[in-house]
Amino acid sequence: MQPSVLIVESDPDAMDQICSILSECDVRLQTATDLNSALRRIGDSRFSIVLLDWQLPDEQALQLTQNIRGNHRLRRTHIIALSDPADPETIGAVLKNGVDDFYSRPISAQELRTRLIWAQSRLKELV
Repeated sequence: MQPSVLIVESDPDAMDQICSILSECDVRLQTATDLNSALRRIGDSRFSIVLLDWQLPDEQALQLTQNIRGNHRLRRTHIIALSDPADPETIGAVLKNGVDDFYSRPISAQELRTRLIWAQSRLKELV
């Protein structure tokens, strides 16, 4: 079964870059630019993986993560936070808030694809 990926990214250029990178992967892509649009997408579909811009305004990324983790139907969703380079304390705080993986920008196509493959293999192990 083809995994579904939700990309939540507020920067249009970053969204285009991520979509371009993942278009070469065997996944179904959907996009959202903020918390409300992401919640609508999650309400309509079940996603295997969420690539989440951790720098969304007003702690929207944290709110979305909490919503996903609090929803029994989405408990296996793999969340990868995308952010500018961060110190180890910030990364630790992000991971403690329910994110499965943290990826610092700039985005490397090969590394992002590798993380996606890793996330897919982890999800298969959980089934």
